[in-house]
Amino acid sequence: MPDTGKRDKIITLANALTAARILCAAALFCVPPLSAAFRVVYALGGITDMLDGPAARHAGVVSAYGAKLDSAADLIFLIAAAVGILPTLWLLLPAAIWYAAAAIGLLRLCTGAVSAIKLHRFTAAHTGLNKLSGLLLFALPFLLHWQGITWYAAGVCMICGAAAVEELILCLTGRLPS
Repeated sequence: MPDTGKRDKIITLANALTAARILCAAALFCVPPLSAAFRVVYALGGITDMLDGPAARHAGVVSAYGAKLDSAADLIFLIAAAVGILPTLWLLLPAAIWYAAAAIGLLRLCTGAVSAIKLHRFTAAHTGLNKLSGLLLFALPFLLHWQGITWYAAGVCMICGAAAVEELILCLTGRLPS
């Protein structure tokens, strides 16, 4: 994040959208998991995630504070969504999918360790594969009753695995996109 020497604006449209994602996360705990209301709140949370970055760039208010708030909101929303979605997925998907997900998680942890050791900070590369992975994972709650969900999940694991390998390689070689 470039330091412009200006004080970061805290109250911006982008930060309001990010804060709305935190409110959506809280709302996910107040509606029945995977109900229509859950899916609406989940979709709203996803929309705020898609809009906050472009809103900050368009208004010229990209800041370290906004980036940290966005990362925190992403994590909070992910946890809230997982609490509602994972029990159903656990019952629907075969063990092989869960083994693949665990392997991907280990790759992500390795990347985090490499990042901490080499760069002394957490990194998250906004690569095309990472963005595609996020989109495919985001679609899961809307596809749970589809007969092809196991095949979809297997495809998602392949894309997420490729994204995890790509990010680890970028981190190891020091070629992370800024």
